[in-house]
Amino acid sequence: MLGARAFWEGHSCTFRSLGEERPLEPAAATARRTVSRLLLPALTIAFGLQLLRVLLPLMVYVLRERIGWSAPLLGELALALFATSFLAALARLLLGRRWFLVVSVGGVGLVRLAVQVWDWDPVGDLVLAVLGTVLLGWSLPALLASARAAGRRTVEGLGLSLLLGVTLDAALHGALSTYDLAWRSGVWPLVAAVVLAAVHWVALGSVMRESERTAAGPSHEGVDLPGLPALGLLALGPWLALELLVLENGARLATFTGWPAAYAGTWVTFGAAAAVAAAALVPRRLVAGGAGVALVAGLVLTVTLLPGDPQGWPAALLVLAGHAALGVLFAVLFQGLAGGVGRPGLWRTSVGFGGGMVLFVLLLFLTYAGYDIALPFAPEVLPPVAAVLIAVAVLPAARVTGARVTGARALRVAAPPGVRGAVIVAFAAVGPALLVGLVQQVPSLRPALETGGVRVMTYNIHNGFGASGDLDLEALARTIEGQGADVVALQEVVRGWVIDSSADELDWLSRRLDMQAVFGPTAGPFWGNAVLSRLPIIDAASLPLPTQDLLLQRGLLLVSLNSGDGRELQVIATHYHHVDDGTAVRVEESAALLRAWQGAERSVVMGDLNARPGDPEIEMLREAGLVEVLAASGVSPGYTYSSDRPYERIDYIWVSPDLAGSGGAGLSDAQITEGRASDHLGVAATITP
Repeated sequence: MLGARAFWEGHSCTFRSLGEERPLEPAAATARRTVSRLLLPALTIAFGLQLLRVLLPLMVYVLRERIGWSAPLLGELALALFATSFLAALARLLLGRRWFLVVSVGGVGLVRLAVQVWDWDPVGDLVLAVLGTVLLGWSLPALLASARAAGRRTVEGLGLSLLLGVTLDAALHGALSTYDLAWRSGVWPLVAAVVLAAVHWVALGSVMRESERTAAGPSHEGVDLPGLPALGLLALGPWLALELLVLENGARLATFTGWPAAYAGTWVTFGAAAAVAAAALVPRRLVAGGAGVALVAGLVLTVTLLPGDPQGWPAALLVLAGHAALGVLFAVLFQGLAGGVGRPGLWRTSVGFGGGMVLFVLLLFLTYAGYDIALPFAPEVLPPVAAVLIAVAVLPAARVTGARVTGARALRVAAPPGVRGAVIVAFAAVGPALLVGLVQQVPSLRPALETGGVRVMTYNIHNGFGASGDLDLEALARTIEGQGADVVALQEVVRGWVIDSSADELDWLSRRLDMQAVFGPTAGPFWGNAVLSRLPIIDAASLPLPTQDLLLQRGLLLVSLNSGDGRELQVIATHYHHVDDGTAVRVEESAALLRAWQGAERSVVMGDLNARPGDPEIEMLREAGLVEVLAASGVSPGYTYSSDRPYERIDYIWVSPDLAGSGGAGLSDAQITEGRASDHLGVAATITP
């Protein structure tokens, strides 16, 4: 695809393409049509990604945790849900061409707005997200059919628009520090959602008017794809999975680079914009290489995703290279999708795209099912598998591209309308994330104690989700803020898991509470324990807990803090194995914790130990000399789980004997938090180190 060419003569012009000549619209009308053709697919895919980041968590926290569905049952439901994409052709047959486009594409925008408006039980959000996912599975075939009816250049422009939609979504996600608009309440999130939905519907109206003009044309009835290009649609499901898991995942990049989430969001937005540029500006002679170009781009994409934990700038550069390779693959794919004469209807299109969405479900399910079901492979192998699937799916379309784009005359064909505008908009989308990143507040330090006491707190934040199933980081922040804590041990902290809405919870809480943060990953690099602190952090180390054959690994996070006057305070944050009959494992974990503690003075041990007072793993800590704060303070019964109906104590703060003082004199104001911001209640106390 090359730069756009237009030859204006007064108010109209002529376009020549492969021997075809037809008058074009006046300049203003052409501009409106171009903008609409770019914005409609872009906003549709952006809304779709946002709905997926609502759907996937709610399937876990509503269907599994509230209703009790198993992981395999959730997988079957997800497979059935995304398989509704196969029904796109039937839906078009029943609704007709016009209403199919309105219901599917327009419905995605309306459902996204409805999710923003709904502010009650998350079951309502789940129902809406399910509906939006079905419509998303129909909207892309509808957009492709509309583009094919409008002409080859419009189909090529559709590929750019989809990549532009990822760029817009990445910019918004990064500007919000990965805490999505859909989860936020209040006036300004609602206003933002209304504005975006209004723009979406204005663009839809423009495209509908254009479709009415082209409906009588010879290309209107043959909008389905030929056999080979239809196979290329299999690439779109793995592409969406790859964007969510890796390429558009700012929290993942922040974890590997140590950058603030807003900075990482800026970079992934820049990478997504680079994909738009690569797709728009790749020389047509290169695209004419067909299968060879697809294989090289697929190889580059696969290499950037090979298992490993790249740190710092190498991780950032791999994201950029992966996006660029993906842009080249899109150029080849949509050149192929633009060619050939299909049959009336959308049967081949529906089968191709439906197969891609089945691949999407399998990739996402297998990525996270390994934490519940023993699988013969690690989740790190799935991103390169997705890259291979994309490259292989593009090959049939690449054959069509290579056969069709030949000869000097064909190489001079103008690119899709709005190419330069798409590239400019894509790179301009980096601005919001960059602006927010530059003004992010840097957490301040409390260099010395003001009152001689340190307020400590432990809190299992349930991956950011409250007892009802909503992602509500603000409620968690207010719970911590209400205790006035100086040091907080957090468990179940997520940094970029798609099934938890791809949020970087640690970065957001750190900045919201104006506290420094240390992360201790356990189950892979994106889930584990953390410590927030107003005291200067001197040193930190993360250690694994036995045993290594657990599906969900556990660990210790050891942090040394400056508590004033040159004195250090050692904080050990942990989260034990959670299975009810797992006492034997937890006994091993307590033994490992005691070895790490080594009887050191001025120590605080905090965490969710998943065991009750009197259990062997708890008595080991007591017998070793650690003092349990709630018991020493006379708080009874001290239940911390569950937050909606507390019935057991499994969250603890322990201190070394010197901090407890004689008869607990060094401890004061021990409390259990209230509210349902998590499925656990927090424990807080003031100690005098």
